[in-house]
Amino acid sequence: MKHAILAAAASAIALSGAASAGVGADVSVGTPGVSGNVHMQFTPLITLRAGVNFFDFEMEDQEFDDISYDAELGFTQVGGYVDLHPFMNGFNVSAGALFGERTIDLTATPMMDIEIGDQTFTAQEVGVLRGAADFGDMSYYAGIGWDSTTHGLSPISFVVRAGVLMTDSPMVSLVNEGGTIDPLIQAEINAELANETAQLQTDLEDFEFFPMISIGIGFGF
Repeated sequence: MKHAILAAAASAIALSGAASAGVGADVSVGTPGVSGNVHMQFTPLITLRAGVNFFDFEMEDQEFDDISYDAELGFTQVGGYVDLHPFMNGFNVSAGALFGERTIDLTATPMMDIEIGDQTFTAQEVGVLRGAADFGDMSYYAGIGWDSTTHGLSPISFVVRAGVLMTDSPMVSLVNEGGTIDPLIQAEINAELANETAQLQTDLEDFEFFPMISIGIGFGF
């Protein structure tokens, strides 16, 4: 009887390990938004991973060069990663590449006189300021974490990742809409918007290195 119990326990552990080894999937939330990944264990040291991130977030009253904007961040990307498990457990070091849109849209509706560049204009002359920053369609990831989706004895695992996403410098545009119909005043606004765009690009370069921190649950199959 004792031998039968031990054999059953060993079989259960083996089956559980088989369930979590080889292939798996995880879901997580964090600074990348909502993420989902599928895993394929290539060797005990290396797991290949493919995933997708959905991030759509709005922030009010974001100030750049003394102008207050409403900002909308949209980062929707698919990625491929190599996870190195140096101790053949959940601890891993990861590197990967992501593809897809990373944009920031800005809107400012002044209610009083506003300084653009080095010149002050009335709210009626300016109308609405609309800006956009495009970080390109490709970025790179490096990080560490704990993910035993394909390296644990349980088919369910805790997943935590911390890293950084690296992108190109943003391409920034800034225009005004619905303001003055005077072409001379508009020409002055356009000239100052060019200066403001350069400053805005400098400010948004902080987003070239975006923290990627997430927690979730992995499932082995």
